[in-house]
Amino acid sequence: MGRELVHDLVKKTTIENTLKLPAAFLYLLPWALAHSEELKDLDLACGLIDKFIEAHPNFNLFEGRNKQAVNQHRQVLEKFGRYPQRNAEFGRQNTISEQAWLDDKENLPMWAGGKLPFNKNIK
Repeated sequence: MGRELVHDLVKKTTIENTLKLPAAFLYLLPWALAHSEELKDLDLACGLIDKFIEAHPNFNLFEGRNKQAVNQHRQVLEKFGRYPQRNAEFGRQNTISEQAWLDDKENLPMWAGGKLPFNKNIK
């Protein structure tokens, strides 16, 4: 439902009005896409963050944590094609490489239960 709402808010016919919304609200929109396991949604989330930065240049969370964390989510999808930390929730078995990644807490992102900060790339 969140994905559909975001897609509706950022269509060519609505994006101009959406960009006028408060920055704190816009900050949340990419997250509805970042939790999708579709790369096209992560691409859209990254593009939206850039538009939001342009529309609200003084709202520093877009450029910092928001953009970095969404980028990390994209890197995980590029690497595994899904979010391994959600496999148990979805009844999926971890592959050997996914399990190794999940076990490496130093290089596992904070949002997946590890210690890797938002400003570091996924290994």
